[in-house]
Amino acid sequence: MTRSTTPVYPPDVLSVLETLGKMAKCPCGEVYVVGDCGLPWEVARCPTCGSAIGGTGDHFVPGNATVTAAELLNQ
Repeated sequence: MTRSTTPVYPPDVLSVLETLGKMAKCPCGEVYVVGDCGLPWEVARCPTCGSAIGGTGDHFVPGNATVTAAELLNQ
């Protein structure tokens, strides 16, 4: 069983992240930002766990999903 942790972000950091684009979450809980239109067009590697993040053709890779500041604050 893999243990997943989610980082805690102060509200002011989250508001800055939201201005950069749409926030998304790796399966390990790491949050990243997809800029421009907020839909992914390239795949990268999570710096925490090495899993694929982002996506292609406006679709996230499996296990990644968008997340809002409110969702992060209420976890």
